[in-house]
Amino acid sequence: MQFKVFDAMYEEYLSNTNFTEFSKYSKFVEAVQSLSQANVAFGAGIEAVITEAIVSTFDPITKQPMVDPVKGAKCGHTYERSSIIELIKRKPKGTRCPYVGCHEKLTLRDLQDDEQMKLYLSQQRK
Repeated sequence: MQFKVFDAMYEEYLSNTNFTEFSKYSKFVEAVQSLSQANVAFGAGIEAVITEAIVSTFDPITKQPMVDPVKGAKCGHTYERSSIIELIKRKPKGTRCPYVGCHEKLTLRDLQDDEQMKLYLSQQRK
């Protein structure tokens, strides 16, 4: 019952709010539209551009390009194998993930090969 009340209040808020008055919203809409139009010209969907913008091939520890990427099983963040192993060995009971804002503890057992990043890196080298 309480969710129905909340949903009704939320729907009323959305219908009574003019989001175009917010400058950041307007700038966001303009950016998405320009990306979408640019990608139509190249025959790609906007999803491809957003994915490309998010992928970082640099190790967050050394700031060097990754060659042998692994990811943390708990948080899914990707690191260069040698640098994260060296970091974990300093604190064997667990090291906090080096990504800003992530508070997951990592141990050697938490690391797994990041096959998607390996594939992405191999495609970038071609």
